[in-house]
Amino acid sequence: MLYLDHRLIGATLPGSFFRIDVRPGKHLLHGVAHDAGRLEIEVRPDEIYFVSLSVIGGHSLFALPDKARGRDELLACCDLLENWAPGQRPLLR
Repeated sequence: MLYLDHRLIGATLPGSFFRIDVRPGKHLLHGVAHDAGRLEIEVRPDEIYFVSLSVIGGHSLFALPDKARGRDELLACCDLLENWAPGQRPLLR
């Protein structure tokens, strides 16, 4: 499971991506596994961030790849998971 600021975003599956709109400021991405994998990120206005999540041996590893790599991985993927219908996605606080 993937959480943002202690709010459930969804279940992580191999080869899946989430688009999450957030307000500028500090945010915490974390999961539930054998560990307490987490990533704190400072979001700036009008910026796009890509975050990768790998689970190796039951340990969650979050990383911030550069934008070119993140974009390439997203375009090569088959699934874009969104929790809301287009136009209904709220900004998370």
